[in-house]
Amino acid sequence: MIQNSGINIGLLAEAEESQKERTDKLFNDLFEEARGFLDNNPLYRGFRIYEPILLLLLLAGMVFGFIKRELAINKLDEYFFSAGMPDDVREELMKHLDAFLVALIILLAVILLSNLLRSLYSFVQRRRYRKISSCRKTAEKRIASKDMGEFRTAAAKAVEEGNMGFSAGGRNDIGKRIGSIRDQMMKAERRSKVLRGIFAPLFAAAYYLFGFAVIWLMKDKLGPDCHYTFAWLVLFGAYTFFAIDFVLCSIGSYLGKLMRPFGCLLAALYAGFLWYLTGEIDADFFGSAALTRTGITEFIPQLKISHVVVLLQLIAMLTGILAGDYPGMRKKWINGSFSFDIDITNKTRTRGSVIRRMLWSVPWVLLAWYCGMKLSTISEVIIFVLVWWRSMPLFKPCGSVIYAFFGRGKCISMALMSFALYIMICLSYHGSLDFRMLKMIGISLAAYLVLSVLVFAINAVTGLFVFLRRFV
Repeated sequence: MIQNSGINIGLLAEAEESQKERTDKLFNDLFEEARGFLDNNPLYRGFRIYEPILLLLLLAGMVFGFIKRELAINKLDEYFFSAGMPDDVREELMKHLDAFLVALIILLAVILLSNLLRSLYSFVQRRRYRKISSCRKTAEKRIASKDMGEFRTAAAKAVEEGNMGFSAGGRNDIGKRIGSIRDQMMKAERRSKVLRGIFAPLFAAAYYLFGFAVIWLMKDKLGPDCHYTFAWLVLFGAYTFFAIDFVLCSIGSYLGKLMRPFGCLLAALYAGFLWYLTGEIDADFFGSAALTRTGITEFIPQLKISHVVVLLQLIAMLTGILAGDYPGMRKKWINGSFSFDIDITNKTRTRGSVIRRMLWSVPWVLLAWYCGMKLSTISEVIIFVLVWWRSMPLFKPCGSVIYAFFGRGKCISMALMSFALYIMICLSYHGSLDFRMLKMIGISLAAYLVLSVLVFAINAVTGLFVFLRRFV
């Protein structure tokens, strides 16, 4: 029995030496398992700890802005009154500005609220890492306990006495806690798939239909003599363009091969609604000829303004839907960061970088549209081409965050959509497009392509425009 005791005590000492390694492997495997559950959880999204607090503050700001918007509008009304703006123009402007602020605040509040709920959900899911860490610390403390010597003495005595019922106190709570964590992770993954299957289509439908609802409520305020009709139509087109992207990124995995046909259907619904809307607003204007030769004789009289307005936007949308990398966009957005695949920059960007660059591009796009409306001389063509090149993510010598996120096909679609909206603005400004205007637009597009390819090629060979990487 003593010899057996010596043998068993030796095995016990050997087990003690390897216990830490086995514990490390156990919990490392458990951490990897938990990370895998989070990656497979469709509702989980990586975030920083301060994001829920920031979202709460922004949401409170939206509520405060909604309550106090009348104060800001009154201040603007007083300013325009003192500046001598005619009363009818000023009153109309204030009505449209109030409607725009209400729609914008509601949209931002819904986005912030959904992001807040998702961040809180993700925070709860991430807490399982803390539970695993807590179990690990408990196990390591027990291994390194000062009572290990007493445990070996008790074990030796049990061996000598032949006590087969000896145990270390019967404490197997660590194993039970690990089992409980695994069960919780599996249940959370199953629930998340069910919840996403319910809420993803609802949110997608809400975002897509939001623009339709706003324009429908504004329909009575839009008319042939309204200065802001085309501003609302431009906002509607731009919003729906990206709302379709959101829908396909959100529920595309459920649609499978039907994702792109479904996106085309959404674009067709928008085109049909726009066709109906233009007829309701001003059938005489939108039903008139889009092209005239020097404004005297009609050129292709069967081509109406409504045809141009609707078809150009539909072509732009379909191009993006058929060529867009929606699985790639979704993956980059969910991960929160992505590799900026341009060697000359070698930077990592986040979804916040994409939002900031998109917002920064808006004033350049508006400036390009404004310059394009004034096209009459070569100098204005040059200014228009330069601003247009700056506003679009295509052919940038050092790349573009927007290009890296959306991909080539979607960026081509953006350029086409911007061009379609620009043509709609030109039609509202000039009443039609005469031969001279078409010639200037054609020269501008050719000059844009030449400038873009030339700058891109020169930088690829010489690195002359490497300083522009700061603005990527």
